[in-house]
Parts: sequence; C-alpha cells; structure tokens
Amino acid sequence: MADEPKTGHPTRWRAYRMRRGDPCYLCGVRPGISKDHVPPKTFFPDPARWQLRTVRACIECNRGASLDEEYVRDCLALVGYNEAAQDLFWNATVRSIIEPRATLTRATKLDQIKRDIRQMTIRTPAGLVLGHAPGLTMDMERVKRVVLKIVKGLHVLHVGTRIPNDADLHIGFEPPRDIVKMIRDSTTYYGHYPKVFHYRSSMTAGADGVRASLWLLVFFERLLVVVGVDPTHGRGPHPVDEGPAATDPAAL
Repeated sequence: MADEPKTGHPTRWRAYRMRRGDPCYLCGVRPGISKDHVPPKTFFPDPARWQLRTVRACIECNRGASLDEEYVRDCLALVGYNEAAQDLFWNATVRSIIEPRATLTRATKLDQIKRDIRQMTIRTPAGLVLGHAPGLTMDMERVKRVVLKIVKGLHVLHVGTRIPNDADLHIGFEPPRDIVKMIRDSTTYYGHYPKVFHYRSSMTAGADGVRASLWLLVFFERLLVVVGVDPTHGRGPHPVDEGPAATDPAAL
C-alpha cells in the first residue's frame, strides 16, 4: 500500500491522515491533516517549478502562519538584491497590493511598508558613522516565528522527529564567522534552492541519544540566521537577538 493517497477528494485524504494519527509537526497535539511546504512556497517567485517537500500540519497551525510568512516574504523581497528577490517583489508583493479582490483587506499594506522604511545610520565595524540611508525595519517577533517554523519542518524532514514544544531554542542574526565555519565544516544535512534559500545543519548526539543541532539559514543570498536546538532543556524559546542586517553569504 502506498504511504499516502496521491489522488482523491480532499475530504477523504484528510480523513485518511486523521486515521493515521500523525501529529502536527508544530503543535504536536492536533492531527496533521494538511500539508505544509518547507521552506514556505510563498518565498518562491514560481513555486510550481520547485520540488518543495511537505510535512504534516494541522489546519490551525498551517493557516495561522500564513500572514507571518507573507510579511517575511515581503520584507525579504524588499531587502534582497538578487533577481529572485526582485521577481518575488513584482510577482507576489506588488500583486498582493494591487489585486482588485485584495484592495478591501490589504489597502494598508503599502502604508505599512512605507512606515517601516526609516532613515538608518551606516557605521563601519569600528563604529565610525559613514552617513545615513533609508532602510527597512522588521517585526522581529514575526521573523522569529517563521524562522523557527522552517527549522522545525527541516528537522522533521531530515531527522524524522518533531522538535519538542519545550525544547531550548536560540536564534541569532549576523552569526560570527567562526560559527558559520563550524557548521560548514561539520555539516550533517544540506539543502539548496538557488538564489532563494539554502541551509546547513550540524547535529550532535548526547549520551542519551537525543540530538542537539545548529541550523544555518540563508535567504536570497543576503540574510543569514543561525538557530540552535537543544531538545534536552525545557526553557522555551529565547528572545531574538538584535538584527537582522545583511551579512556576506560568501562565508557559507
């Protein structure tokens, strides 16, 4: 028998997933009766041409993350400097603003983008002020939620188990070069979606067999994020570090 039905009425497919009893990879409580793309398909200018993998999620978690993913997508499309980010901006961000059926509910999106663009001070690593330029500020709590969601999905895809709800999670932007080099030199898992997203992870097994991990995520060849996962401690997510800012992706 196939692992899961490939065709059929969506209601039957969801009922099949319900019978299997696999929990949602995010909450771990409700059954995973929908498919969630990892990384989110909204990050891709043309998702149909990518073979994006999926994990089991409940309807509530899947739908509840869509607005955060759209927000992060728009921010990345604005700050990314490669052609994939430009395509995403014109084909997704702009379309979501001017689409007739969206004007009633999203008329304030452009206002929000304008509000988040502010004059920022440009400094050298030594702290010398070089001048000022417009820059985009981000809602870091929303960015944090999306980043953690991606890491949880990648963990399920590669390790085969979900990250416990009480795992100790650290998030950092602008990771030091020695951390990037350490993950690169000890890579356990790797994925690459050219010009859009790529990642590396380094896994370590403790005496009890529980695997801690470090994940390096790179978005649009510009934004680097490191997430540390320790499933053996139940202190919950740590506050997000200051950031993000552009980091040289050549270090990856």
